[in-house]
Amino acid sequence: MKKTQYNLLLLVAVILFSANSSLAQPVTIKLNTNNSGKEISPLALGLSYETKDLLPNLKGDYYFHPDNKALINMFQTIGVKHLRIGGNSVDANNVPLPSEKDIHTFFQFAKAADLTVVYSIRLENGTTEYARKVAAIINNNYKDLVESISIGNEPYYYKQNEVYLKKWTAIHDAILEVYPDAVFNGPDTNPNIKRMKTLVDNFANPKGRFVQLSQHSYPFGCSYKNPEVGVYQRLIPQNKVLSRDKMLNPTAYATYQSILDMINETRKGTDLSFRLSETNSYWYSGLKGVSNSYASALWGLDYLYWWTTHGAEGLDFHTGDVTGGTAMQPAFYAAFVTKPSGGYAAMPIAYGMKLFQMGSNGRVVPTEIINPGVKNIVAYATKKNDGTVYLTIINKKYGVQKNEKVVIQLDKKITGDAKAISIRAKNDDIALMDGVTIGGDEIDLNGNWKGEWKILDIKNIVDNTFELSVPNASAWLIEIKE
Repeated sequence: MKKTQYNLLLLVAVILFSANSSLAQPVTIKLNTNNSGKEISPLALGLSYETKDLLPNLKGDYYFHPDNKALINMFQTIGVKHLRIGGNSVDANNVPLPSEKDIHTFFQFAKAADLTVVYSIRLENGTTEYARKVAAIINNNYKDLVESISIGNEPYYYKQNEVYLKKWTAIHDAILEVYPDAVFNGPDTNPNIKRMKTLVDNFANPKGRFVQLSQHSYPFGCSYKNPEVGVYQRLIPQNKVLSRDKMLNPTAYATYQSILDMINETRKGTDLSFRLSETNSYWYSGLKGVSNSYASALWGLDYLYWWTTHGAEGLDFHTGDVTGGTAMQPAFYAAFVTKPSGGYAAMPIAYGMKLFQMGSNGRVVPTEIINPGVKNIVAYATKKNDGTVYLTIINKKYGVQKNEKVVIQLDKKITGDAKAISIRAKNDDIALMDGVTIGGDEIDLNGNWKGEWKILDIKNIVDNTFELSVPNASAWLIEIKE
């Protein structure tokens, strides 16, 4: 979509003091800017990659290389500040362990991209010798880049908890021998109270250097009906229409809440933080036409806000060109993918990530939605130390091109400027896999983006209230200066 088209749409969409009777009963969003809460971490937006991605390809070239300017630019344009290395390939016997050169090259990339890293070390068939080797490299060169160390990934291969604890402890102790400042997270699996409690009870402060519960979550289940087949060409995908609907349906919040309850039960009485260290929409590398559709942009934006406003330090969306351990397959849930001709194509979910990065500045501001009968509208707000308020509005209704009237009610008079920017897709079609824009512009193959905000004329509003006409299947970020 061209910028001129975007500006015309924005002028039509942003209607101040609208009296358009064709719109339904409005949704009112009330902001309580004087009661801001927890600050959203600047490291909240993260990506998760397979350990295999540290290895050179058949030509000897590295994906993570400090000279890979397009990849660095893509990270910075989207706003990614956190990077977790792990996935199934960290424990896969058919995947070589990263060499000293591989590790140095990766961390040089992380430094160039200004990233904070969670680094995973092999657990299954892992050795204390190799763990010490990696830990020494980090301690001597890169410990300022490392947030924590993770040991293993989804350790279902240890059926007995006692065996898991013994193996985990051996690697943990070996790392501390050469990297005494190391801190750890875990268990890096889908919520499992038994495994979580094992690490909390044995290693959390003051007993040890365990600082964070790291959990995995793919809230909508498997991408395929027959995952046990294990052969990509024979997999039967889930229904795409129903699967996209699941991503935007408010029933998803109950799934999130059940996982959160498990995490909070485990960390009760401790000062442990928690993070979704590996997450995305559908497991088994995502569902084509769903995980890489425009629906994922709206879902990902909402998902990031839901978890960070409920206490998570952040989320690392699993990504890469291919994912998996023993068996690899295309990653349809990727944030961006490598183009054979050069550069990286930003997928729809990247636009949701970017709007989150633009709006999640500061402390959480409580929002109240009046007219709760309208379930498709959700809103989140933050406030910076200078008083600037960011309000994100997501309209998840789809299928019909129409607008929802939204009334924004502030608790104080606006004395500064206000502006808006939005995520849109052609015809507001949630099934589209390209052509998504933010501020009227796409992110190009080199990670460049030139989208534009639109100034809102709300200086003379009455009772600190103004209206927006929000199209279906869109997300809007409003910046209001104090």
